[in-house]
Amino acid sequence: LIIATDAGDAVGAILTLLVAALTGVVQAFSVRHLRGDPRASRFLVLASVFAAGSVAAVTATGMLVLAVGWSVASLAMLLLLATGGSLQTRVAVRRAGIAFAIGDLALWAAVLVSLGALASPRFADLAALDAPVAAAVGALVAVAAVARAASLPFHGWLPATVASTTPVSALLHAGFVNAGALLLFRFDA
Repeated sequence: LIIATDAGDAVGAILTLLVAALTGVVQAFSVRHLRGDPRASRFLVLASVFAAGSVAAVTATGMLVLAVGWSVASLAMLLLLATGGSLQTRVAVRRAGIAFAIGDLALWAAVLVSLGALASPRFADLAALDAPVAAAVGALVAVAAVARAASLPFHGWLPATVASTTPVSALLHAGFVNAGALLLFRFDA
């Protein structure tokens, strides 16, 4: 899966390679780890959807594509967490779902506020925002990043995921919680 990046987007290109490599390693491990488990094929499909959403987010040149990729990755991660099936897994899915919903809604609100002020979805145009609008967009993006990173006050969802399967935990800890930094980087106009 390759999505074109801007000509000078070295970060997007590097992160695309990182996402693809990480997903490939986790999927190779999961084939062995989940052998005989009826959830194995579901995991592989959801991990691929997660990777596609992540690649869309890291290669996005505009807010809309980033927000779609971000939300796809959030939904895929929730569904991956739900593959555990235990009571503790359901608690993790509920806690994570609340944090992801708050973060994703904050990101979508930032996109809508930006589009209302600029009528342009490109990150390069964010520098033209008025100071109060830029502050509101910045605060909303920060909420989205903090929710994904499981930082205060959204820290409760991550420890609950300890019951998830090892491959899900690998995807979660190797990249998902680190995506907030990318989000802040992309919105830094």
